[in-house]
Amino acid sequence: MKMAMKLREKITAIVLAVVLVVFGSVVGVITAVNRRESMMEARQVALIRSRELANEVRLQFERPLDVARSLAGVLEGLGAAGSLDRALVNGMLAQVLRRNPDFFGVWTCWEPGAFDGRDGDFVGAKGHDGTGRFIPYWYRDGDEVALEALVGYDVPGEGDYYLRAMESGRETVLDPFEYEVGGRKVAMTTLAVPVEIGGRRVGAVGVDIALEVLQEMTTKMRFYETGFGRLLSHGGMVASHPSRDRIGDVAGEIQGAGGDEVLRRIRRGESWFEESWSVALKQTTFKAFAPVEIGRTGTPWSFGVVALDEEVLAASNRLFVLPLALTGVGLAVVIAAVWLVAGRIVRPLRTVAAMAERAREGDLTVTRDDFALRSSDELGIMADALAAMIGSQADTVFQIRHAAEAVAATSTSLAALSEETNASMDEVRTRLDQVLELSESNGTSIREMASSIQEMADGAQTMARAAVEGATAGERVGRTASASVEKVQAVVRDLEGVGERPRAGAEAMHHLAGAVKDIAGFVGVIGSIADQTNLLALNAAAVRAGAAGRGFAVVAEEVRKLAGESNGAASEVSKLIGSLEKSMGDSIAVTEEAGAIMKATVDRAAAAVRELEEALEGTRRVIDAIGTVASTSEEQAASSEEMASAMEQITEGTTRISGLIRSIGRASEETSRAAEGVAGQAQEMNLRGEELLSRIARFRLDERRAGVLPLSSEVR
Repeated sequence: MKMAMKLREKITAIVLAVVLVVFGSVVGVITAVNRRESMMEARQVALIRSRELANEVRLQFERPLDVARSLAGVLEGLGAAGSLDRALVNGMLAQVLRRNPDFFGVWTCWEPGAFDGRDGDFVGAKGHDGTGRFIPYWYRDGDEVALEALVGYDVPGEGDYYLRAMESGRETVLDPFEYEVGGRKVAMTTLAVPVEIGGRRVGAVGVDIALEVLQEMTTKMRFYETGFGRLLSHGGMVASHPSRDRIGDVAGEIQGAGGDEVLRRIRRGESWFEESWSVALKQTTFKAFAPVEIGRTGTPWSFGVVALDEEVLAASNRLFVLPLALTGVGLAVVIAAVWLVAGRIVRPLRTVAAMAERAREGDLTVTRDDFALRSSDELGIMADALAAMIGSQADTVFQIRHAAEAVAATSTSLAALSEETNASMDEVRTRLDQVLELSESNGTSIREMASSIQEMADGAQTMARAAVEGATAGERVGRTASASVEKVQAVVRDLEGVGERPRAGAEAMHHLAGAVKDIAGFVGVIGSIADQTNLLALNAAAVRAGAAGRGFAVVAEEVRKLAGESNGAASEVSKLIGSLEKSMGDSIAVTEEAGAIMKATVDRAAAAVRELEEALEGTRRVIDAIGTVASTSEEQAASSEEMASAMEQITEGTTRISGLIRSIGRASEETSRAAEGVAGQAQEMNLRGEELLSRIARFRLDERRAGVLPLSSEVR
């Protein structure tokens, strides 16, 4: 349940995140579009509103300018006619002020002697100063109008209301300033028009208007909830503002960064929109500016509308609430739907997880039907794959169990075979010891036979020498023909002795042939042992298995090689013995022939004794026979030497056979030790097989599958 809830929460969280991103993006785009449209609409409204108010301000300035222009025209006409009169002009100025209650003051200022040339007559007079120049200033003093002389008119800065019009020859409007009238300071501005007579600027006429009139208009103006308007002069000073203490101050936009650009825009008479800091509201605000063109002054002012961003975007924010509410409802619906769908997805997964848990605990009897899933979607495919995987695991466990049982049986058989091999090696060592004893005994007999053959060779040489001596004696008999009978009899006895020696040599040869046949039998026994050893090595190689089996196979291979060498040596000995038998047969034949010859010689010697006196020719035949005997004896001696050499070779072969038998004995001991190692490895293999079977026993298997499973290549 914990896994299912976790998966459900994950699915819900992922879908919720995606929906939030999508809805958030949609709402964000809608909001951004609405804000942009609201801002553009507010900008248009603000610019329109600021232009409307700028036009109203312009009208407020146009009427005083019209009055100033009219007065300037009248004065120019009077001057051109030479009818200028100070009392007349003062009356005109007072009358204009009385008829325009929104005017604060009306004035005119003339250059020295330019009005009527009588400045000296009016020095110190009412409305004049010590210069006597015509500088009357009519202003309101309560409900009445009063006359004073202008002050500071010739001082730059303080007298700009007059000096700027005179210097530029154009209509002028001054930045707001404070002027003390009747003991109090009044914020006002001046509109002045130069007076020209005969093409020469001789003075100026101006109208002062108190900014209170513009202040009332600005205070009444409302933009959104807390928005307001303010009038900025050509120099960037606040001319009207809902906060009276701000009048006469430099505008906040000009004081901050980018103030020079703002001032340039005001002086160029531009309309623009910006968001900047408001000193009055103490926050960033929405501002729109429109130029106020004042007559033909060429020094436009600017009327600005200020509003808070949240008020400008209030409509957009209200439009944002509906999409936001719809988004919330949509999210709730999506979450509920995803939660239900995730539950339907998780339930089959819970079943799959339970089956996987059974398999993890060793229960491999799980089948596809246990999943209770009939769908062919990804869940069904996953159930099919998991069921197939568990079935494959069960098949693998069955095969491992069969293999373990086969390993256990094989290890038991291998251990028994190792014991049998060890016993066979013991018997082989016993037989080899017997063969070694027989080989050593044969070596002794062969050495004795070689000694006898050497003696026979020595006798044959003696017989040859005696035959030579007999021949010599026969020659002496033949030459002298008068040898005594005693000497002939001595020769006969010597010949009889020589005849006995071939017979003894023949008997020794017969004994040697019997010994050689015994050696041939022993060699056959050695060949049989080599064949048995080779067969044993082949049997050992046939049962090799595993790492221990490979070690045993190496030993068996060495044993087989040694057996092969033994068999080869036995074959070589057999060949030597065959050659020896042939040589011995020849020697026996020669010896027997020599015996026959010696017998015939004896007979002839006896006949010679009997017939010695009969004929010399018989003696010669005896001498020839003796020469023949000498030649035959020499051949017998040579054959005896060959027999002695062959016997030496037989002795060496016997020694080699003894060495090979000892090597076979050592190899059999190594084979026994290897067999013991194989037995130990087989026992270890048996223990591992039993341990593997005990581990496999933890798995729960469907035994019905065991009969239909094919064995793996290892088990087969």
